[in-house]
Parts: sequence; structure tokens; C-alpha cells
Amino acid sequence: MRAFQRLYSGLVIDNFGFLSIFSSFLNFALTAVILVFVIYYREPVVKEEKFSVIKTQEFYTQCDNYFFKKADGLFDKKNVRLWKIQEGKDGYVKTSDVNHLILFVVPEASSLEIYQPFLYKLARDGFVVYAAEVSLKGEKLFSGIYNLKFNRRFFSRYLKFRKPEKYAELCKEKESDRITKCSVLLDIVNPTVEETVHFVFDDETSVMQAVQEKYLMPWDTVFDLSSVEAYKTAGYGPIENTDPVICKIMNISSDKSFYISSHLATALEKLVYYYHE
Repeated sequence: MRAFQRLYSGLVIDNFGFLSIFSSFLNFALTAVILVFVIYYREPVVKEEKFSVIKTQEFYTQCDNYFFKKADGLFDKKNVRLWKIQEGKDGYVKTSDVNHLILFVVPEASSLEIYQPFLYKLARDGFVVYAAEVSLKGEKLFSGIYNLKFNRRFFSRYLKFRKPEKYAELCKEKESDRITKCSVLLDIVNPTVEETVHFVFDDETSVMQAVQEKYLMPWDTVFDLSSVEAYKTAGYGPIENTDPVICKIMNISSDKSFYISSHLATALEKLVYYYHE
């Protein structure tokens, strides 16, 4: 920029060689391509205000065995990331006698952000939503660096997409860990006897059945999102609404209208109303 200013002012004329000019244009072209990519494939903004909900986030660290406490310290390991979402506006939670809780532990191949519009709609429709990413101490999903928290999600997605049979075998082997993670969320939320729990799963039928038998009350309900016929990305989450990059890789049309997220929430609500009218 300064070189152009000097040239325009007639003060100093810089002489550039061919390689300098070529590298400058190449740098400009790459910057433009990256900018277009970022804008085109940016994730949709899911605003709490649009759904009239309030989200709070807490972290928990695992102590001995399966006891968890709030991760208040700067260096506390964050084993649980928990979202609590409720109907509300302008920082104020809507006061009501809501006693229906939605609980959901995100699958290994997904993240809380991918389910955001689905969770927000449930909260807007009057449920208190607890959704979490849980990582157990000493958990071994992969070996070596592949087992690092960030890498686990990436390689879970890769394995599920490229080698679905191997991923299914891995999920079967780690089924007890998934069940434990659901019990961890139940312990943290600690529902009262007056509250009804609706536990959500995503392509985890056997885990769902085990959790229902071991931990839930007779009046509680369970729901597997994969049972919804229109839902084509079970286990990944409603990525067509929230992750354009993965959609491109999987050759799925992106949809920023949040249709499938809303459809999944409606299907769950119909089940709840059927049993608890």
C-alpha cells in the first residue's frame, strides 16, 4: 500500500522483479480464494434471540471414579461441557412450572453446535434442555494422538463416513462408555421426582434401551432421532442446517432454513405429548 502511495505521489518508484510481482499476485489470489471459501461455507448464525431462548454453559471435571464437580479452576480439566437452554428473552428466563426435561449426550462424531437449532426449538416450545459433550477420564476411543479430544471427533466422523462397518464395531465396543456418559448427565442434572425426563439419542438404539432399563423412571421417555424417516445424517446431527463444509464432503445439500432440525424437534414433541397429555 505504501509503495502505491509513493508511486502516486511521484516520490519513489520501486522496481520489482518478475518473481516479486508473481508472488504478490499469487498471494492476492490465494487470499481472495480463501475469503470466498470462508464466506460461502460459513456456518449459519443461530441466535438465541431469534428463538427467544437463553443458553448457559458450564464445565465439569471428573474426580475419583465417576464423581464430577464444576470446573471452576483455571487448570481444571473440562470433561463435561453442558448447555442448559430455557425459554426466555433479554436475559430473563421465562418463569413457569415446566417439569419436562430434555437430556441429550452428543455422539462422538458430532458437537453441541451442530444440534443448536434443534435444541433451541425444544426450549422455545417450553422444555428445559440439558445437552452435553462428555469425555471420561482414561477413555480410549482411538490410540495415540488420534485419541486427543479434538482428534476423536474428527476421526470418528472420518471413520463413520469412510468405514461405516468399522465405526459400528467401535461403537459396539464402547457402548458401556456411552451408557456411563448418559448416567453422568443424569447425575449432574439430578431431576426431581416431579420432573419427567425425555432422553434423546442419535443412532444409538441399544444404548437407549440400556439407559431406559437402568436409569430412567417408568414415566420417562426415550427417543432416537434416527427413527425419523426424513433424517438422513443420523449420528452426525442435522449437519445440513449447521455445517456446510461437512455437507459438501458428504455431497448433501445445505439448508439454512433449519427445516430438519425443526422436524426432529416436532417428532420428539409429538412423542412426549402422546404419552403425557
